[in-house]
Amino acid sequence: MPVSEVSNSISIDSAKSRTEPGKQAAQLEAEAFMAMLLAQMRNQNPFEPMKENEMISQMAQMNSVQELKNLSETMKELSRSNGLLSAAAMMGKVVSFKDAYGTLMESLVESVVVENNDVMLVAGDALVKLADVVAVRKGEN
Repeated sequence: MPVSEVSNSISIDSAKSRTEPGKQAAQLEAEAFMAMLLAQMRNQNPFEPMKENEMISQMAQMNSVQELKNLSETMKELSRSNGLLSAAAMMGKVVSFKDAYGTLMESLVESVVVENNDVMLVAGDALVKLADVVAVRKGEN
């Protein structure tokens, strides 16, 4: 009886082209897990088929992996939205922050930008990450 080859292969190059740099490893692991389960189900021995409870368990695992992936994406979007709301509330206010050298600086927040998925405050000549802000006070009116 001829055995056909498994066509659910995932190359690292294709995974890299579909994901952002920080997500590559997690995305590859999830896709590889799903491909492995599908290949196992397709290529099981017909004389010793998978037991019903094993199949249900693996289907549940596949569903759980997908739902966790969706939840992770939703949490990232929520975090980014919260960061934008926090940053927008700082516009027109004076923020104290540490610069790249650890010096405490103070400047008026003029605008907000998103750079590489990080919410940044434009304060004077500096781009400030929200995590670097140590104090906020009313602007000079």
